[in-house]
Amino acid sequence: KLPILSYNTGGIADVVDHGKNGFLYPQKQWQQLAHGMLALSTNPTLHHKLQSYQDNLDEFYIQDMVERHQKLYQGIKIAK
Repeated sequence: KLPILSYNTGGIADVVDHGKNGFLYPQKQWQQLAHGMLALSTNPTLHHKLQSYQDNLDEFYIQDMVERHQKLYQGIKIAK
């Protein structure tokens, strides 16, 4: 339940909803990231808002992920 500040890399946007539970910044934009750090550290209301966001991370439970990967691999046809 900590607000996230991150570069928008890989699948991070699947978990971080910009402005709701954290902030995402373009790659290498450290000035923007630093600005977000400053805003978050000096604004308790913003920190609380991001911290209180009700995430829905059900799709990331390990057992569900394993089952989905198994189904994916079972569905792959090997070309001969």
